[in-house]
Amino acid sequence: MDHCGQWPVGTLDDTGDDSLGCRIYHATVASSTDPSDHCPHSGPNGADTCTSEDSPDCQTYCDTYLGNCLDDNSVYADMDDCMTQCAPWYPGVAGDVAGNSIGCRTYHSGAPAVGDPEMHCPHAGPGGDGVCVFE
Repeated sequence: MDHCGQWPVGTLDDTGDDSLGCRIYHATVASSTDPSDHCPHSGPNGADTCTSEDSPDCQTYCDTYLGNCLDDNSVYADMDDCMTQCAPWYPGVAGDVAGNSIGCRTYHSGAPAVGDPEMHCPHAGPGGDGVCVFE
């Protein structure tokens, strides 16, 4: 339910954009066809189907985080660890400053982390530190 609250509503005709409607469509189709194809589209990360073309992605997030959140400010063992933890997250939109999304974490691991890594790197980490969390 927390994830659903973050998604744009859309319509039940949506089949390939970032919306609740798209996720409902694919969950419904999965019951009458191959669930391994459609169930991933209905999840939080949209599996590259129920997302926007310009959605924030894990590669950009992990590159930014690992480039700016160094030493004691980093919670990831390496790039593989970051990519694995990021994979199921909701992409959100670029510039999100709050909400449980890759967009929020990318924002806080960018320029804000350069200016104050002790404050912003925890916001950008997997737990979101009270900022990049469900609202």
